[in-house]
Amino acid sequence: QAHIESIGFEHFKLKEALLEPGQRYYGRIAMPLFPKRDMGVWFEVVDRQLAKIVRMHERDEKEWNSYVVARERVMIREIKGKKSE
Repeated sequence: QAHIESIGFEHFKLKEALLEPGQRYYGRIAMPLFPKRDMGVWFEVVDRQLAKIVRMHERDEKEWNSYVVARERVMIREIKGKKSE
């Protein structure tokens, strides 16, 4: 079990260096959505913290991509808000 520091469309980064480079893992990501649910993913380790998602159910992939887009929009609004201050 680990916490995710950052996400992207094809990658995620853990807060701690827990992964073994070159390995492929199956994991479940608890999505902060309503209703709460877990998404199963296969991922390959790039380095001790960074993982590349290599396989996900089509339905889960759509929800993951929507979540990443929503988070990016929030970040853009925050950056714009800081520039206008």
